[in-house]
Amino acid sequence: MSDHFNMTRRGIIASMATAGLAASTLGRAALAAPGKAQAYRAIRYGRAERFGQAELVPFHEGLIQRERGAIPPQLPSRLAISNGPQAPNRQDENCQLLSVFTPSRTGKRPVMIFLHGGAFITGGGELPWYDGDKLAAEQDIVVVPVSYRLGAFGFWLPNGSKGVPPSYSDMIVALQWVKQNIAKFGGDPDNVTIAGQSAGAVAARGLTDWGYGQTYFQRIVPQSGPSLRVERSEMEDHSRKFDALLGQDPHTAPIEAILAAQVALTKQRGGDPGWRPVKPDTIAAFNVDILAGWTREESSAGMLLAQGKKPAPGLPLEAARERALQSLGKPTIALGIEAAQAGRTSYLYSFDWNGPDTGLGNCHCIDMPFLFGDRDAWQAAPMLAGVDWADQDRLGRLMRAQWAAFARSGNPNVQGGPSWTPVSADATPITSLA
Repeated sequence: MSDHFNMTRRGIIASMATAGLAASTLGRAALAAPGKAQAYRAIRYGRAERFGQAELVPFHEGLIQRERGAIPPQLPSRLAISNGPQAPNRQDENCQLLSVFTPSRTGKRPVMIFLHGGAFITGGGELPWYDGDKLAAEQDIVVVPVSYRLGAFGFWLPNGSKGVPPSYSDMIVALQWVKQNIAKFGGDPDNVTIAGQSAGAVAARGLTDWGYGQTYFQRIVPQSGPSLRVERSEMEDHSRKFDALLGQDPHTAPIEAILAAQVALTKQRGGDPGWRPVKPDTIAAFNVDILAGWTREESSAGMLLAQGKKPAPGLPLEAARERALQSLGKPTIALGIEAAQAGRTSYLYSFDWNGPDTGLGNCHCIDMPFLFGDRDAWQAAPMLAGVDWADQDRLGRLMRAQWAAFARSGNPNVQGGPSWTPVSADATPITSLA
């Protein structure tokens, strides 16, 4: 299992067990000033009973909010070691929300849906980390971060279950919402790319397994998360172990009890929470184009957590670099080859920025502030300590241009950027982003 999904007992379970639900709300988020992207926040795209399949909510203008929406129920993330503190959005299991960032509600622009990471137990599309206004404004595309159910709320399955897990049903309904409504926000419903990081990358890939490629999206950008699927029987067994620790009906148990049982199960599993996407009975043909990659020292933060250490300048990174290649680099290359063999255009990259010495290097999530580019949201991140923000913005603008070019046409080559060559039967070129 890749390092970013293997939770360590020290630094994760302890912090989760001692923390409660964040309940405060963030300040009002007004629509952007002229010349910038407009933000339409916390639009409800679906509804569901606990553990049930999501159903599409018809859109009307009254659903647009000016405040940030809720994120799924969760306890503090291990990612604080690299990302810094997560914003205190309120939490609600009825979290089927998305936001739309667009330069204008007229026109017909490429659409980039974003699925957040967090090992399927933390995160949320309404967090400031994933505000898409800079990406949308610079590149003239529409950006749609999506929240979906996490942990037991998203992956609990009864014995004899059928169909997708609850979390995936949220994502599928969000795709349906985009197909039906994104033209009202200046987006092209027939030119959609799903970008995802970590668990979100796994989800983007998984949606192709279930056959939703081409119907709802034409391209995917899995960042730091290749294929990950388990047998349905494994997730049903995992759910029964969760039930035993919960000790009450999961359909009616309080949210706090659900989260406590997740912590207990994670501890029982030696630090791995174990909530996974299930694979379909028949995996659909790979039918979308792909741009996939990893960061050079993906494993550094996880290794420090396992050792009970904090990041500090001067820490060696060679072991993290090698582990990153083994745990994520090689599986990502295999994914790129799989796409190319299916006749799809496939590009690979490694994020190789030479930033300040933080002891983390290009750790897991380091690419997120470059893609979204909001300095206010990321300035407290330990992985960016001492950064030259002008240099960060230089690479960020270039990265955003390449991602948008891929979303627009399937080709990430842009003026002033590195040369991208697609994977072929004879070669697996890897573009260095630095």
